[in-house]
Amino acid sequence: RCRASGLDALGLKPGAVVDEAQLESLFARALHPVSGQRLGRAWRVDGVTGFDLTFSAPKSVSSLWALGDPDTARELRAAHAAAVNAALSYLDGHASWSRRGVDGTAQIASGGLAAALFEHRTSRCADPQLHTHALVVNKVACADGQWRTLDATELYGHKKSAGMIYQAALRSEILARTGLVFDAADSNGQSEISGVPKELLNAWSKRTVQIDADAAVRIAEY
Repeated sequence: RCRASGLDALGLKPGAVVDEAQLESLFARALHPVSGQRLGRAWRVDGVTGFDLTFSAPKSVSSLWALGDPDTARELRAAHAAAVNAALSYLDGHASWSRRGVDGTAQIASGGLAAALFEHRTSRCADPQLHTHALVVNKVACADGQWRTLDATELYGHKKSAGMIYQAALRSEILARTGLVFDAADSNGQSEISGVPKELLNAWSKRTVQIDADAAVRIAEY
């Protein structure tokens, strides 16, 4: 489904299902998904056509979502969706700039981002992992009426803040919807639901174990 404030210029509605042909038009050919009109310059062969922003719930949330009763699972999933929207709204307001002029030295405002959201429910190791991939197309309708690529430095600069906003919004939504409380947040703004056994979190974190093991070797080599 699609989200963010830049959808109007693409003839799309928030929450609408985006189909394969529309995604191909945008990400492969830089064409308007409805009219087929060229959106500014065509993509270069080596060009960046989009960005994958991933918002992943803490393991305790995914565990309760997988094991909980239907009402609890529904509320946790709704809380996750609301938190993703909060993070995207932040990026819409702070990271949807483009550039123009010689060597792109002048920033220019745009009508906002356009993202296609794909919700996944497991990790690559098949552990419960509620997360959403937000595919942000690298085109925005600028204030002067022209279509240009994003100023990616802004997107990169605000990504950690967006992640922390997602985590904070998720905790707030879950507390309001279920009454569940969280432990203190760490330096990355993440925390787990209080009382969820650590043995369960470790058992369903096989992907993290794989990454940590591979990273340790590479860090030692470096």
